[in-house]
Amino acid sequence: MTDSLLVRLGIGSRLRVDGDVVEIVGLNDTHAVLRDGTGRVSSLSVAELLTDRRRTQLLDARVVPEREPAAIGLSLASAGSLEHANSRAAHVREVLTGYRSGHEDLALPGEPRPEYAPGVAMMRHYAHKAAEAGVSESAVRKWVRQYQHGGEAALLQQQRHGPLPAVDTRWLDTARALLDELTDAPR
Repeated sequence: MTDSLLVRLGIGSRLRVDGDVVEIVGLNDTHAVLRDGTGRVSSLSVAELLTDRRRTQLLDARVVPEREPAAIGLSLASAGSLEHANSRAAHVREVLTGYRSGHEDLALPGEPRPEYAPGVAMMRHYAHKAAEAGVSESAVRKWVRQYQHGGEAALLQQQRHGPLPAVDTRWLDTARALLDELTDAPR
């Protein structure tokens, strides 16, 4: 009997594919959507991702539980909301790893910056990022928790307002659209 390791991949898992470090940003039954450090998006079959060890190498086995499939949230997001989530995710990755891409193989020039270098206390990372982003340290800690829980999709801005603030606005928009369609129907 051979020893085997059961690894679950999820949104936010990082791999090396053909020598490039990528992050899984979407999954469906047959394909994984991958994004590299430059923001380039590609797709690879899940079967190939899991079986071709010459092409792919797991960098972390972080399992990211989700409340909704991240691919759905990301596909429904506006360009502005996606840009916002990408920016916040880069901040979070810099706090956690010292690199905006999240990995030293994709380091930008000058990374890691001295305030995020190895050996600097994590609380100092939070303080520097809060000052840099113009937010409180508790806001940065919240971003980190959200990212660790659900990847970039968890950082999407969800505007909640109106009479049902706890209801996702996408559901409300869909319900309104359906009601609009029915109002023109004969009684």
